[in-house]
Amino acid sequence: MLLKTFRLNLWVVSFIYGLSVFSAGLLWLITGRPFDKITYSKILGYSINDFVVQTTTRTNNLISSLIRFLGGNTGVILGIMIMFISLFSYRKHVKLAWYVLWIIPLHSIIDLILLIFYDAVSFSSFAFDLTTILVFTLIQIITFKEFTC
Repeated sequence: MLLKTFRLNLWVVSFIYGLSVFSAGLLWLITGRPFDKITYSKILGYSINDFVVQTTTRTNNLISSLIRFLGGNTGVILGIMIMFISLFSYRKHVKLAWYVLWIIPLHSIIDLILLIFYDAVSFSSFAFDLTTILVFTLIQIITFKEFTC
């Protein structure tokens, strides 16, 4: 009985993940600044603060708008999508929702590979991506029978 209740409420985990992605996207949208400066510094090859000081105002505005557009909008849209899928489709055991939510561990795998490729892995980004991969793969395995049978 407890295991069945646990399985039925796994949608809450994906909803909370969607909420965190939405919050991060909202932060990027509002500030226009990266909050993981170590990663950006490793990709650029020098400190992000030095980069901002050396660039002109127009270049700085361009970087800020790119962060807002790519990070902010994408995070907000992805967060809303995950929350809606979790709340409506996944909770009601719609088969397509199970397949769509494989995007979450797949996104984390791609993110981790890119960070490793740029030699920009920090402990926090590695821990977040690895935890996301493990938790959501486990959720998908646990709920396999409910969605595919």
